[in-house]
Amino acid sequence: MTWPFENDTSNIEKKLAKRSLHHERQRNLFAIIALVLTAFMITATFSIGFSYFETYQMQQIRLMGTTADVGITNVTENQLVDISKSNLVLDVGIQQRLGSVDTEQLQNARLGIVWIDDTEWEHHRLPTISGVVGNYPSSKNEIMLPTWVLEQMGISDPQIGMEIVLSYQIGDSYNYVSDTFLLSGYYTDYIPMRTNNRGYVYVSSAFKDSLNVSLDNSVTAMIRFQGNDNADKNCERLRREIDFTEGQTFEIAPLEQANGGTIILAVIILAVFISFSGYLLIYNILYVSVVKDVQFYGRLKTIGTTQRQIKRIIYKQAIRISCIGIPIGLLLGAVVSFGIVPYFLNMMYSTNSDVGTKVSFSPFIFIGAAIFTFITVMIASMKPAKIAGSVSPIAALQYTAASTKSSARNCSKMKLSRMAWNNVFRNAKSTTLVFASLFSAFPCSLSSQGYYMV
Repeated sequence: MTWPFENDTSNIEKKLAKRSLHHERQRNLFAIIALVLTAFMITATFSIGFSYFETYQMQQIRLMGTTADVGITNVTENQLVDISKSNLVLDVGIQQRLGSVDTEQLQNARLGIVWIDDTEWEHHRLPTISGVVGNYPSSKNEIMLPTWVLEQMGISDPQIGMEIVLSYQIGDSYNYVSDTFLLSGYYTDYIPMRTNNRGYVYVSSAFKDSLNVSLDNSVTAMIRFQGNDNADKNCERLRREIDFTEGQTFEIAPLEQANGGTIILAVIILAVFISFSGYLLIYNILYVSVVKDVQFYGRLKTIGTTQRQIKRIIYKQAIRISCIGIPIGLLLGAVVSFGIVPYFLNMMYSTNSDVGTKVSFSPFIFIGAAIFTFITVMIASMKPAKIAGSVSPIAALQYTAASTKSSARNCSKMKLSRMAWNNVFRNAKSTTLVFASLFSAFPCSLSSQGYYMV
């Protein structure tokens, strides 16, 4: 954009910015390193924070074995219709316990024969298991088993369609029946870690329909509520909407929900702190560079360069440095997300490491890190650009950054240590920025190495 009576000097500004970058290689190297560290630490912070949250949620659901909030026992068909129509309910799955398996030959396993409908399987059970091979049973003689049960049966290499002999009882009968089933599928189950080797043998609706016994009181409605409201409160509201008998119980899944708002707030606070550290580093580098080249900017003023044009030169330098440093930092952050984050997640969840971990690799993490870092660079460039643009040509020729209290006649008697001390603290503002950037960078580097805990 050009202002009235102002020539278009954008090409000249680009050349000056490019030549300045080429001339100040050492400064640019430090600025790029600061940008790489800032982008890397922000990416690592977001990745660790969101991975921690998602892993916690996943492990809780897997250990419970269902994503449903509550199970209502002994439901009738009319109640199921009313529950499905309620505005409180997201979806309803049906679970029916048909009997149990004789596990005398197994290692302390307790297995129930269970039928579930499509909603229960797809929305409530599948998200809690892993390594699914095959399909849910569809024929009368098909079953689906978890891998830990197959291992206790001595089957280490299960095959779809293989024959499995089970001794089982149906309903309240104490008579066990031996039958041969075909394996329609198997999966990795995590419930035994919480329930001491309790699991399910899934059967088909055809098997359920073939039974000639009464199972009127064995149907459980598995309900998932809308939103994130407390399950107890939703159950009380549901009781007021629908008539339930005294014999029916509400079995609430005791999920310990992670406070997502707190975790996100902690991640944002740490990201802001890292950005502030990066701001100090980048600002200090640009500030020192501008002070060093103050006479150069004064000469530009002498030949007619305006304050706005000098500012744009500084901003263009910052943008060019950003185009180099930010992608490198994001790339390092991606490497950390896949390499180091899983290691620290296993340390955080050492007691539940067998349940698995989940690394968050959302593109929004890298977009957010890039935006955070770029905003940091532009804010850090504002003050040095203002200083460079406000330089007076006459003052620039007379400018010197040195201002010591020692007189020239005492210089010959001054010790080297004293001279070094004076050189470090001759400019109070610059010294403060240097120490602030160093001390703020230290805790941020610790967080990127895994000391960060949500």
